[in-house]
Amino acid sequence: MTANAYFRFPKVLRRLHEGPLGDYVDLYAAQLLREGHCYQSGARCIRIVSDFSQWLACKHFDIHEVDEHLVGRYLRFRAQCQQPFCSDRPALCRFLELLRQIHVIAPPIPTHQSCLSKSNRISSVTCYESVDFLDQR
Repeated sequence: MTANAYFRFPKVLRRLHEGPLGDYVDLYAAQLLREGHCYQSGARCIRIVSDFSQWLACKHFDIHEVDEHLVGRYLRFRAQCQQPFCSDRPALCRFLELLRQIHVIAPPIPTHQSCLSKSNRISSVTCYESVDFLDQR
């Protein structure tokens, strides 16, 4: 399953696959279909990832540099150009989680003391927690 489930025009499909994240758009589309996203939700999630990928390419970022901090920077940039949508951040965070599952990008780096457990090991920090913390800075 690919982005073809959400988009049908060849020009649009080519654009969705541009930038450093383009190789993973079809994998993300398949995940969205498995999760049961409707057409509108899935298409919106794929579009925000594609737009993020284009922004990364324009800013000359490599896929291995992608993290919650870059998501925050991109969303701030995007907010200057258009009204943010409530699903933008969750869609990008879901995509980062997918990239981490397939070992394309590094796991999130804990950003504050509460991320340390009693045994002084790093506990799991979600994308949402990391981005929210970075946005506060």
